Amino acid sequence: MGEKKGKKSAARRKLQSAAARSGGADFAALVETIREIHERIAAIVGRAVNVGLTVRNWLIGWYIREYEQAGEDRATYGAALLDKLSERLVAAGFQELTPRYLRLCRQFAAVYPQIWRSMTAKSALADDLPSQDPPRNVVSGLQ
Repeated sequence: MGEKKGKKSAARRKLQSAAARSGGADFAALVETIREIHERIAAIVGRAVNVGLTVRNWLIGWYIREYEQAGEDRATYGAALLDKLSERLVAAGFQELTPRYLRLCRQFAAVYPQIWRSMTAKSALADDLPSQDPPRNVVSGLQ
């Protein structure tokens, strides 16, 4: 507990010292600094979220396509697969994964099959993702 108080006191002394050197605390400068920090971090977070959602949506579509291509009676289950998949995912708490959304993910992966390498090469998430194509062992048991 004493260590925390010591750290807080040291931080407070640094702030007071900086304010004294600058001729007093400048409230407008404080507001501007905090606003600038917030805007910069919000932009960074926004880019990270966009990359993350792009990767997620492409992977969802890729896995659906892989599952469909591995299926024996592909012609018969088309839309029914997405309805059934959506039903299970929504029940698991993923409300946004409607059949329409899943169709869009599948279409995204079909239109941009090369996006995987591009995304992993440029992404901040690259360390957490496989460098090659996603694994071929698609989760089964949806039938």
